[in-house]
Amino acid sequence: MLTALALHHGPALAAFLADYRATPGEPFPAYFHGYEGPIEQVVARLGARARGEGLGPDEVPGSTFFWQEGGALLGVLGLRHRLNARLRAFGGHIGYSVRPGARRRGLATRMLAEAMTLARARGIAGVLLTCAPDNLASIRVIERSGGVFEAEAYFAPEDRRVRRYWIGPPEPENAVNSAP
Repeated sequence: MLTALALHHGPALAAFLADYRATPGEPFPAYFHGYEGPIEQVVARLGARARGEGLGPDEVPGSTFFWQEGGALLGVLGLRHRLNARLRAFGGHIGYSVRPGARRRGLATRMLAEAMTLARARGIAGVLLTCAPDNLASIRVIERSGGVFEAEAYFAPEDRRVRRYWIGPPEPENAVNSAP
């Protein structure tokens, strides 16, 4: 189940991060960069981000959840409360990753299903998801979850292409949510 990080997750978070570090060439989830350190600091920073506190000019409020089974943290998911122009072009509302040692068990699909419930509870009717064109696992997860392919687009600042999907009604082309 998705859970917010708490102080008692310190050892589980350390094991989660170690799994990424031990897997050569495995990209660490971009939306979790900068959230390493003592568990007290990580929990405080994630809470502040969810409340929209201390954000940089290009950042938006967002909640971070971990998929927990037993005492282990097996996946991480970021739910952005709104989109800015950059996220509308490249990142979307939700980003997720399953730690390398826990993949191919359907966790990403279950994580995304729970995240959709959380997004709707926040009033986000249409959820934008993006992934790399060669990320076949993520494409399958998004499409199995009801994602409707919109387009493949090039995002120049990152020099990357992304596939864009919507679950629910797409936002109008010029929409950038402004509520925290």
